[in-house]
Amino acid sequence: MDLSLEDNIFSKSIYFFRIGDFRIWEAAASIDDQLFQKLLDLTASTEALLAWRSAWILDLLLERNPEWIKNRLHLLVIPLLTTENSSLQRHLTRILTRHEVPEVFLAKLIDRCLVLIETSKAVAVRVNSLQLLYNISLQVPDFKSELTLVIESYRLKGGSAGFINRLENISRKLTIDS
Repeated sequence: MDLSLEDNIFSKSIYFFRIGDFRIWEAAASIDDQLFQKLLDLTASTEALLAWRSAWILDLLLERNPEWIKNRLHLLVIPLLTTENSSLQRHLTRILTRHEVPEVFLAKLIDRCLVLIETSKAVAVRVNSLQLLYNISLQVPDFKSELTLVIESYRLKGGSAGFINRLENISRKLTIDS
């Protein structure tokens, strides 16, 4: 794929992103929607590092400016459904936990999160996926009983302290919500 000079410079600035550059990215994205859209598009890149770094920047931007993703959340759900890049999964699941997922993606996202909880070695991906499932249960109350069973099965299997802690917190929330 041949990149234009502008795209090449943009990609390189993503590769070399440092947390200190965040304010510059935030200011630029706030006045240039095309820059924000380009970051969204790059999360679906086949270049793992580029996709991950784009998602990292988006994660930071959307934490402070959640309204920017309105009507474009599907552009983050789609890469999550297919990527095996755990760094990208971490950021995409983290972003999605802060937003209500469009109904059209709920079933696929439930399936994907269950797979990520089972197969991911990254604790953050497992914890974020579990949180995302809980958030979905708030949108789809009928899913709460199934989620309770999932949580109980993972309690028996065990896991990292962070994962077990999130299991217990969500289990308490589910009990209170019932």
